[in-house]
Amino acid sequence: MIYAFFIMRSTGETIFVDEYKQETSFNIPLVSGFISAIFSFMERSLHTNDIYSLDVALLRFIFATSEIGNTTYYFILLCQRIDTLGEYQPKLNAVKDKFIEMYYEELVDWSGGNTAIFDGFRKIQKQLFQIPFVTITEPLKDTLHEKITSITESTDNLDGIAVLTHTGTVVVSTLESNTLIKVVQILEGRYYSGAKTIDQLVSKEDEGVLVLIGGDMVITAAVFDRSTSLGASLMESKILSETINDTIYDAQ
Repeated sequence: MIYAFFIMRSTGETIFVDEYKQETSFNIPLVSGFISAIFSFMERSLHTNDIYSLDVALLRFIFATSEIGNTTYYFILLCQRIDTLGEYQPKLNAVKDKFIEMYYEELVDWSGGNTAIFDGFRKIQKQLFQIPFVTITEPLKDTLHEKITSITESTDNLDGIAVLTHTGTVVVSTLESNTLIKVVQILEGRYYSGAKTIDQLVSKEDEGVLVLIGGDMVITAAVFDRSTSLGASLMESKILSETINDTIYDAQ
């Protein structure tokens, strides 16, 4: 879930802000000061501004930067902690490139003033951020949630299920939040090590036996109690994955 998108200059000036969730409002000037301090530390102490994301409690900041003239522009997406880099970093880069394409001359010569000239970009950036990798409609999401809830409640050794896109975006879940975050972290680690897809993964965790199965449409994550064998967990997860992927395929 995206909370806000904003663009800053390395001078600390915010030139574009769009808050997606009005009921979850943030003090953007305060957030901008926080971000400026981070990039200032990176550049002065580590001599780089290569930072791609920052997690703070249940929030995640995702960054993209661009040098235009003598100024660095920071493109910042504020979202939920479970929103993945694999999903949103490419979209943020696309938004950055489109903004620069549309307003390059204004950015090169920017000396402060009328940020209203960028208002036409609001609709465009929303469209770019909302492009889905897999089409999951709200009715389909409701169907999937009902299905995994029913399966979880009717299976004694199954603690929870999550359905995620191949870039790690959570579609629906009955997993505990800390377990879900762990699943997202595993997928992110694989993504940035070059493993863009997943076939199957089984591991014993503190929460129980965790199984990830990559299907044609989505990834299914399931957690079984620790008394369940790895083989049985894998077999049950494969059946579960087929059921979920078939449900999505039939709805496309």
